[in-house]
Amino acid sequence: MSGVDTLKMSGSGACTAPGLGYTLLLLFVVLATAVRPARAAPKPVDGPVAVLPFKNLNDDPDLDWLAVGMGETMVSDLKQSGKVQVVERDQIDKAMAQIALQQSGQVAADTAVKVGKLVGAKTIVVGAYQEAGKQLRITARFVRVETGEVLDAAKVTGPETRIFHLQDAIVGRLLGYRRARDYRPPHQRSATTKTVKAYKLYAMAMSIASDATRVRYLQRAVKIDPTFVYASDELTALEQRMVGYHEEHEIRTEDRRAKERRELFATLADPTQASNPLTITKVVTVIAYDQSSFEETQLLSDMDRIEKLYPSLKWPQVDLAPTFLYYRILANWMLKRIDRALQYGEAFMKRYPDSNMFPQAENMMHSMIAERRRVEDGAKKLDQDLARADKRVADAKVRVGRYHLDSREIIQAELARCETYNRDDQYVAGLEECRKFIRAHANDPLARGYVYQATNIEIILLRNLGRFDEVRTTVQAAMKANPDKVKDLKEWLENLPR
Repeated sequence: MSGVDTLKMSGSGACTAPGLGYTLLLLFVVLATAVRPARAAPKPVDGPVAVLPFKNLNDDPDLDWLAVGMGETMVSDLKQSGKVQVVERDQIDKAMAQIALQQSGQVAADTAVKVGKLVGAKTIVVGAYQEAGKQLRITARFVRVETGEVLDAAKVTGPETRIFHLQDAIVGRLLGYRRARDYRPPHQRSATTKTVKAYKLYAMAMSIASDATRVRYLQRAVKIDPTFVYASDELTALEQRMVGYHEEHEIRTEDRRAKERRELFATLADPTQASNPLTITKVVTVIAYDQSSFEETQLLSDMDRIEKLYPSLKWPQVDLAPTFLYYRILANWMLKRIDRALQYGEAFMKRYPDSNMFPQAENMMHSMIAERRRVEDGAKKLDQDLARADKRVADAKVRVGRYHLDSREIIQAELARCETYNRDDQYVAGLEECRKFIRAHANDPLARGYVYQATNIEIILLRNLGRFDEVRTTVQAAMKANPDKVKDLKEWLENLPR
């Protein structure tokens, strides 16, 4: 049959016509691919998920750190995924303590379910680990809290450096991945000896109640392995929490101090209570805190009010008059009210030559007199020093013009005028000169470092002038303009009188 293809059927029914079998096969593949359902997206377990401390089957104290370490790192990865809600460790600790599990660390299936119910979890992770030779075997089970049913399990055996493989297997299963290779952990972690050391320090940090001690452990972990993100992330989070703790402490401390002041002044205003020996305790509490917290203005205000209500400052067990006068020297010196401090200092040395505080008062007087001498001596040589600074500027301009250099040499020479005023202790004129330099070069990219130097000199001059509110404002502005210098700039605010 010309023009017509001939079909020949084999005994097996296979089509042997050239090209047609291939075409039919291709058609079958296309149809099969078209109707094949897409792989379902991973479905995480029901949250919230509670990861309980793993059990050390060896009872080897050297491996106890893994109990908390694995739980913490798994919780971190689950939170990073954003796909399942997790229960924080402090809630789990409280629940375990409530059912007397905290000390033993052993979590059987039924008691684990109790913990899950207490913390409101729908799924709990219960695991254990055991070391045999150089191999570490780790197992984990996922339990439905409502029924106690074991939903899934994971197991891995290998050297200690493969610890993260188990974590990834468990986290992947919890997030619904059936194959380990399909899960991509949020952090790329190297399996090195230093990583394991950092991991151990991290786990120890998470087992410590003291935030200050925890910071030290985390800092050591980051120092050993800067790539160990669990430690660096927790350190950042902890530092942020500590800022909140500190703010709350300051609020409560201020409330307590305000209450103590009210009680003290009410007592002193009552003639029947003012001379009571117990009153001295209240006086000392208020004054000592003012002095130790560098609140010199508040200290002077409190002493004025106390003296007004109880002028003698004498109680049966102590005479506070010398102490008050000594603190007046100190507070005024710190506030840079030098004339007043010198007056109080001389009065103290004249009235109380036998006081135990006499040597300290004398040293303060010498220091203040020496400061006054420096100011006087600086004024005498200022003109000569400024002339040298001006010549330096003129020479720099000549060199820049002659050799076609950029303007940095001129900027540095101009900064020398600001430095000269500071070196010669001419605070007021120096402040004006430094601020003029900052205004002139604030928008010059080449002058950024020199402007920062001038700003630091400005802060020094403001401190020496006792203009502490301006110090705070200047430091805040400098931190905003120089985010890489925040740590250094914050040091200017330490122990700053108020």
